[in-house]
Amino acid sequence: MNRFFHIKALKSVVRRQALIFTALFLLAQFCVFSAHAATEEDQVKAVFLYNLVNFVNWPENALNQCDSFIITVVGNRRFADLVGEAVKDEFKANLKLEVQYMEDLDKAQYNTCCGMIFIDQKYQESWLKHKDSFIDKPILIVGESLNFIEQGGMVNLLKKGNRIQIEIGMQQSEYVGISYSAKLLRLARLVDQQ
Repeated sequence: MNRFFHIKALKSVVRRQALIFTALFLLAQFCVFSAHAATEEDQVKAVFLYNLVNFVNWPENALNQCDSFIITVVGNRRFADLVGEAVKDEFKANLKLEVQYMEDLDKAQYNTCCGMIFIDQKYQESWLKHKDSFIDKPILIVGESLNFIEQGGMVNLLKKGNRIQIEIGMQQSEYVGISYSAKLLRLARLVDQQ
């Protein structure tokens, strides 16, 4: 009888360990899938930022003093690296595309050769704090959060289901002399900034 309970207890322990192992395995698979999906979304956004450079027109004199066209990524170093891969060896007119990462918007306002700033959604509060510093500068301000255009941004890459919705705020863009190609405007949703 004692041996019977020992075997039954042992089977119970083995079952419990098997269930725990299975649960951990499934959790690990889910985490890998989620990380892969997030990376895929970021890769799409990185390539979109590169393509955006080709469908936006900056004022003629905006980058005259520059040797390169700088895309600043605020708040997400991993995404900055992906954008860097997307624009490697690429040019806007005769300016080499370069990517720089910044932890915050404080220093970005002083970079005169910056043509575009991408603001990670976690840094929306920082944008609200610093947006007045950019109001007169011909820098394309791109974000990825709700109400970004209404808060003074110019282009918003908003996730809608499994797609990226492009939103454009024409008023602020026109104010600093930035315009968009007709192809981009057909794809985008124009958002009123007033």
